[in-house]
Amino acid sequence: MASLFEHPKIDWDAADLYQEYERFRSHVGFVFAGPLSELENKAKAGWLGTWIGEQGREIYKTLEWGNGEKEDPAKVLEKFAAYIRPRKNKRIARHSRKVSSVDVESEDSQYEDEEILGINLTQEETPVAMVADDKWRVEINILSQRVDFRIDTGAKCNTLTTNSYQSLMHTGELKRSNKILLSYSNHKMKPVAAVDLPLAYKNHKIRAELEIIDIQQENVLSGKTAEALGLIVRLGSIQNASKVSTVYDASKKQSTHGPVGLEDFPELTRTTGTLPGKYTIKIDPDAKPVVHPVRRQPVALRAKIVEKLNEMVENGHIVKVDQPTEWVSSMVVVTCKDKIRICIDPSDLNVAIKREHYPMRTTEEVVSTMPDAKVFSVLDAKSGFLQIELDEASSFLTTFNTPIGRFRWLRLPFGVKCAPEIFQRIIDQMLEGISGATGIMDDILIAAPTIEEHDRTLREVVERATSYNLKLNFDKCHIRQSTVPYVGHLITADGLKPDPAKTEAVRCMPAPTDREGVRRFLGFVTYLSKFIPNLSEIDAPLRQLTKNDVEFTWDPAQQQAFERLKHLCTHHPVLKYFDVTKPVEIHCDASSFGLGSVLLQDNQPVAFSSRSMNDAETRYAQIEKEMLSIVHACTKFHHFIFGKHVTVYNDHKPLEDIYKKPLLSTPMRIQRMRLSLQWYDIAVKYRRGKDMELPDTLSRAQLPDNTPEAGSIESVSMLNFVSVTDERYAELQECTKEELGLLQQTIQQGWPDDRRDVQTPVQPYWDSRSQLAVSDGIVYKGMRIVVPPTMRKHMLELIHQSHLGMVKSKQRTREVLYWPGMSAEIELMIRNCSKCAEIQNRLPKQPLMPTETPELLFEKVASDLFEFEGKQYVILVDYYSKYIEVSELKDQRSRTTIEALKNQFSRHGIPATLRTDNGPQYSAEEFKEFCKSYGIVHKTSSPHTPHSNGEAERAVQTIKRLWSKAPDKHLALLDYRTTPLESVGLSPAQLLMGRRPRNTLPTARALLEPMNYDPLRVKHQLDKTKHAQKFYHDRKRAGRPRTDLRPGEEVRMQPYPGHQRWTPGVIVQQHDAPRSFVVESGGKTFRRNSQHLRTSTAAANRSRHVWCDDELWHERPETTVPKEQQPPAAPPNSTLHLVDLQHNRRYPSAPHKPQVNSILLDGAES
Repeated sequence: MASLFEHPKIDWDAADLYQEYERFRSHVGFVFAGPLSELENKAKAGWLGTWIGEQGREIYKTLEWGNGEKEDPAKVLEKFAAYIRPRKNKRIARHSRKVSSVDVESEDSQYEDEEILGINLTQEETPVAMVADDKWRVEINILSQRVDFRIDTGAKCNTLTTNSYQSLMHTGELKRSNKILLSYSNHKMKPVAAVDLPLAYKNHKIRAELEIIDIQQENVLSGKTAEALGLIVRLGSIQNASKVSTVYDASKKQSTHGPVGLEDFPELTRTTGTLPGKYTIKIDPDAKPVVHPVRRQPVALRAKIVEKLNEMVENGHIVKVDQPTEWVSSMVVVTCKDKIRICIDPSDLNVAIKREHYPMRTTEEVVSTMPDAKVFSVLDAKSGFLQIELDEASSFLTTFNTPIGRFRWLRLPFGVKCAPEIFQRIIDQMLEGISGATGIMDDILIAAPTIEEHDRTLREVVERATSYNLKLNFDKCHIRQSTVPYVGHLITADGLKPDPAKTEAVRCMPAPTDREGVRRFLGFVTYLSKFIPNLSEIDAPLRQLTKNDVEFTWDPAQQQAFERLKHLCTHHPVLKYFDVTKPVEIHCDASSFGLGSVLLQDNQPVAFSSRSMNDAETRYAQIEKEMLSIVHACTKFHHFIFGKHVTVYNDHKPLEDIYKKPLLSTPMRIQRMRLSLQWYDIAVKYRRGKDMELPDTLSRAQLPDNTPEAGSIESVSMLNFVSVTDERYAELQECTKEELGLLQQTIQQGWPDDRRDVQTPVQPYWDSRSQLAVSDGIVYKGMRIVVPPTMRKHMLELIHQSHLGMVKSKQRTREVLYWPGMSAEIELMIRNCSKCAEIQNRLPKQPLMPTETPELLFEKVASDLFEFEGKQYVILVDYYSKYIEVSELKDQRSRTTIEALKNQFSRHGIPATLRTDNGPQYSAEEFKEFCKSYGIVHKTSSPHTPHSNGEAERAVQTIKRLWSKAPDKHLALLDYRTTPLESVGLSPAQLLMGRRPRNTLPTARALLEPMNYDPLRVKHQLDKTKHAQKFYHDRKRAGRPRTDLRPGEEVRMQPYPGHQRWTPGVIVQQHDAPRSFVVESGGKTFRRNSQHLRTSTAAANRSRHVWCDDELWHERPETTVPKEQQPPAAPPNSTLHLVDLQHNRRYPSAPHKPQVNSILLDGAES
């Protein structure tokens, strides 16, 4: 039977083992379904063991098998599949997860598209590079291992598969990749990581960056890296070149730097040329001359403008004008990075110029004349129009104003509407009679079927350009290539193709993530429906998702339809080739985060563009975003629209009106944007949003590219546009006219050079003069409305109507309004607001003010009451020894508490100072008499400030914690008393009694005998502990000491449980305690800690409401003790009494961060 069929075989050394195994498994399936179908599974599994070969059987031994799995051929095949299936390197996988969390909207996370022509990400077609000769494969030495690569001169970066990376056993650092890989089929893939590795080939050694990709493809070596390794050689001139370059890098201009034998034509690299003859601009005799005033330029640009004008005079482009002229245009300064470009705004002059109407060629016409061409070059004329001289009369027509006087152009300037036709006519005359050469404006195309013919034509064109004195810009030339960019298209041996840059906004558009996104995309496609055959059939899977009763699920069917529609929209016949003879329209729109635009002719798209906004741009007002979309569109489509009249449509109605206003009447940022557009002949028109489906979709599915447009737009500091009702707008106009008329006049006429020349009412605006403008009768500082004086009170009410805080109120107002001293008025208003004063946040904690360590045992004690398991207790703790006494109370009367304290005092003596809180037991008159009769100074903490009686509070916490775990309460108390304190090494009992009481632990008799210790050393150790505790507490949590509270100060008292409002009051005097104050409020007197007092104003306190409960807040009379009977005051910077009672840790001599979970706080005096 075995001889009746071909046995399946597997090559374990195959380059792509997984695909080899899938082929093998498929063959096995056919055999088992055919000639061996009658066999039992056990027999089939035996056949598998034969077919997998010796190497497969070795792998078989390493696999883990369950019961009966070895006899099941399906299980055997699945086990091998799991073993062979590509597995990610763990380091790469971790790096990939880390990379996946990057926010692609942030400024430092923008990705760079890189074309990897040798990679087929879709695995649906095999690129040309894959079927090339094996001579393009090479072995590169990496980390002492040989790795196979394919050289791809069209690739812009190197790639390494995860399998190849694993084999290197690399342990170095991986980094995040900032590139997106682009395949032949325009599919994108994000590398999982990037790595720098040493590469070696023969005698060449370099370090190169490789993008690690998780895909089963060949490793790719870019042309740049291959050249560095000596694998390929870049040839310097046509005479020596033997191959045609197939590379077109859309992101970089292809410089020749030496081809066409530049040594034979040195004059071609000099400054601007001068074409034969002088041109005369013909003017309509009925046209009325226009003289523009001087436009004020930013002071920061003045030096650069003067320098550029002087440079242009030296180059023979312009000359100074001292005589009167009928026509004077405005100067336009376009900034680009650190350079500037000077043009004129000839809009009025263009109306009067008579055109020649010379026929312009289309790209299709050019390509149709060279059907067999395989080799191409594109030459760029340097400074195009400036190579045409003007006669004297025409030169005076181009006079323009500058800050240093008037100049006129000696050469044909950019922006004059007859310039393209004139230049086209001259180029046609120059190339006449040269076969294979043609030109559209300043781009000259050479095309030929062979390299020899191409070289002859190229030399002939260069010689003709030399005879015409036409200068070429070799940095922008593309020499002898199989694909060249030309007038917004790609010309190839296969014909005309769209430039990928024109369609990137659609090709790279992300898939919709919700129903609304699908509707927008279908609206985009529907707009182009008349150019898309069978649209309803293609978009059916997407239309299904727009139904509300259908769950939104993005499946392969939707993705396939989405990609198919994008492909159709970016290729002929939907995408139109640009025709220089037809009118041009631009539709543009701005969403909250993106810009979108499309260039159309005959209502058919020619090019698409979109980009995301950067963080600053997202904060623009909507009118600014819409204006930015026009700037983006014109910049992106510059090659198409320069020198042509263009109609720009936008769905923001105010933009049409503001674009018609004089430049100085527009807000500052829009002025900058308009200036950057002055060299384009555009007319802005309004169109309803529902008719702007194309740009709307592009703006909401923008590419992650937030590079600002050329110009100084971004440097202008402006804030959001203000929206008001028609009535308020009319009132604003009227008040501005009456009260800010002098300011309006100053702005319109121009500010004087000296502040002293400014009239007094206008002087407060002097510092903001460069940002002020007038639009529609309203004064703006940037996009902020300048509020007239009579409206400011009402505006302050509106600003604070929601009672935002001081910072947010100022931030909110600064976005939309302005007047001198506005911030100070807002601060005063909020400080005087009673509602804001009533409801505020708690104050930050103050630095700890520790009590002084007493010098004698039981000289100073603290007491408090607490409840445990339904019983009441009174606790007493010594400040020195930390010895704790606890007595059970039968009730909570003051008399019962006094009797318990007397019992405790009978054992240890009467203390000099007793500190408690303000509980009713301690504030009763009976307790006052008890302290007086016993000669005790009774001190209480501030109401609702438990930490100021921290010694007792911590002792309560310690006892409760012990009792909640110990079965015998008395034994637990004994164990605490006999456990050494960490700070001093002695127990509370040793400190208080001078001996160790016997407990349940076996103890040597000698240790139970009386002992002596040094009390000064103990006090020093306790003080050191306090110092350390204060240091760490203040460093992390404490604010600054209060110095703003004094008698007579208006304040607000902090609310307590059951209350929500800060209560108004006035400080009467400072209490005896350093942080306590006596406050009068509502006819009553209260004692409050400074932590609970916030300064206020009389205006904010006018509406006084006593929100406090008399029983809770009213201060009881306090015991007055003569000063001589009081203990000495705590010295400055006294330390905090913080001791670990539970663990009895001894603190080292140097301050350190102690354990805070069981710290006893001797609270600050308050």
